[in-house]
This record gives sequence, C-alpha cells and structure tokens, in this order.
Amino acid sequence: FMREMGYPIPRSVLWDFEGVNATEDIDKVMKDALLCAGINYPVVIKPNQRAQGASVFKVECESELSDFASDVRHSREEWIVQEFVAGRDYRVVVLEDEILSAYERVPLHVIGDGVCSVRALLKQKQARFAQENRNTVLTLSDRRIPRKLARSKMDFESVPAKGAVVYLLDNANLSTGGGSFDVTALLHRSFGETAVTLTKDMGLRFAGVDFIVEDSIEHQVDKYWIVEINASPDLENNFPIDERHLRHLEVCYEKILRAMSKAQ
Repeated sequence: FMREMGYPIPRSVLWDFEGVNATEDIDKVMKDALLCAGINYPVVIKPNQRAQGASVFKVECESELSDFASDVRHSREEWIVQEFVAGRDYRVVVLEDEILSAYERVPLHVIGDGVCSVRALLKQKQARFAQENRNTVLTLSDRRIPRKLARSKMDFESVPAKGAVVYLLDNANLSTGGGSFDVTALLHRSFGETAVTLTKDMGLRFAGVDFIVEDSIEHQVDKYWIVEINASPDLENNFPIDERHLRHLEVCYEKILRAMSKAQ
C-alpha cells in the first residue's frame, strides 16, 4: 500500500512456506523469491504476524539464508523479506495531526572495559535494566546474538577493548534490549508532515512510523525509507524514566484518551 501511494520503502517480498517442509525446498523457495523480486544481499527477514522485534534476522549471504531455512523449516508463518537499507533508525509517533514523540533507536550493544567478557557485560546490562525498572529480559539463547558476534570474529567469551562498542543484534527494538534517544524537539518538519500524512493515508489516527534515514531526521533529506507503520506503538520508550519523561508520557496518554472519547 505504501509503495502504491508513492512512499519510499525498501523492496520487499512475502514468503509463505505452507506445504513446503524440507529445508532444501524452503531454501529454494526463498532464493527464487529474492531473484524474482530483484533483491540482493544483505536482506532483513521478519515474521508478518509477530511484534517487538521477535525473530527479525539480517541475512548477509546465501549460506546465512540456508541457515535461516533450517531454523524455520517447521514454521507455518508468513515472512516478510526486505532489502537492507543502511542508516539511522527513528520512530515518529502520531496522534491525528500531532507528533506525540520522536526517538532514535539503537540495537542491543555492550561497551567494552578491557576486562569483562561479552557474557559478563550482558549480565551487567541486564542488572541495569532491573535497576531502571525496565522489564526487558536479555536472552542469551537467542541464536541471532552468536551469529552477529561471529561476523566480528567474536563470541560470548571475547573481551572487547575498553570503549569498544559491540552490537549484538541488527534490529533496534526496545523489547530486545535496544536503546533510544528522544529527538522530538529536533524533528524536522518534513518528517513530521510525512508521518502525519502516511498515518491518515493508511486510515489510522494513532500510529508509529519507522524511518531509516541516511543522514539525520533533524534535516530535510532526500534519502530515507519507511520500513514499518505500527498501529499500536509503545509510548514508554525512553530509559531511564525520569520525572520529565514521566510527565511527557502522562500528557501523551491524556491526549490519546481525549481523542478516544471524542471518537465515541
């Protein structure tokens, strides 16, 4: 729908493995679909009917695609595959004609101290989440993490250098341990207008519009993509929660409740 309305989105294709069981058959279905759609590696694969970044994969090459086929051979889900577009990840939350908030998202990562292993740094991060009353649970069994580490020739026992940033996932969802930075006051008018117009064009009053921007959302730029529109965006997106953010959340919820009451 977004492509037909002229919005810039990554090239995408939908995979349905119903009736396809063997790993090699799934592998062939995926590779044929990529070829037909003209999509080159790397690609991003995500389930069509899940949320919060669950089972979102970045696949760099054919061998990784074959590994993915092996993992999902018993799945009966639909999967969306999109060409990977590089840039900064933002969500803009819209309520009717108003921008409620905008924030930049970064994937789950640790910062090396020259002493602790990746595993230990992750445990420290989980402890900080608990201190901040953040309910995100970091799952060390998530098969995406060792694959991401392996691309940098690392594993859970590797000790990153002091100050080194080690990214552990490719997706920046807060539910999988990602972080966020409030950029509401910095949002360029052009992105706000695009988010509001798209929300209306999709028949929604409340939505989260996800942008990948090659430069920054603070400026008007030509090169950006819309990778998702979410009809039920989470508003509790800034951690740690301080008094200013709590008040901002209260104001947002008040506006949403007033909009709901007017609709009734």
